Amino acid sequence: MSASTSKQDLCLICKEEIEISKNNWVAIQWKGVTGINEASVKRTDSLDIEAGTKEHKKCRQHYTNDKSIKSYVAKQSSSSVQKRNTRQSSAGFESHTDCILCGCKVELDKGHFSCLRTDQCVKTIKRSVILVQMSGDLP
Repeated sequence: MSASTSKQDLCLICKEEIEISKNNWVAIQWKGVTGINEASVKRTDSLDIEAGTKEHKKCRQHYTNDKSIKSYVAKQSSSSVQKRNTRQSSAGFESHTDCILCGCKVELDKGHFSCLRTDQCVKTIKRSVILVQMSGDLP
C-alpha cells in the first residue's frame, strides 16, 4: 500500500485498495448507505458506511445481495453450532469390564468391584433386594 493511500481509498467491505484509475468503484450515496447498513445488520457485523465512501462495485453488489446474505448467515450459524458428544465419540463403555452404574472398570480377578456413587442409588438397590428376599423369589 502506498503512503498516499488514505483510509477512504480502501474498500471497507473487502479491505483492499481502490485503484481510482480503474472504473471498478463507486462513491456510495445515501440510498446505498441505507442498503449497506441494513445488510450489515442482517449479517450481524459491524460495517458502518457513510455517504461518499468509495467501495468496489462488485463488493457492494455481493454484500447487499439477499442470496449472499442468507448464505453468509447460514454459514455463520452452522459454524457456531457445536457437535454433540455421544457415547461413541467419548471413551467407550465396555459392558464386560465396566460397572453399569458408575462406568468404572471392574477387575473381577482381583475381587474389585466398583462402589455405588450415590446414597440414594444404594438405598434403592438395598430396598429392592429386601423386597425380593421377602417375596421369596431368590433361591
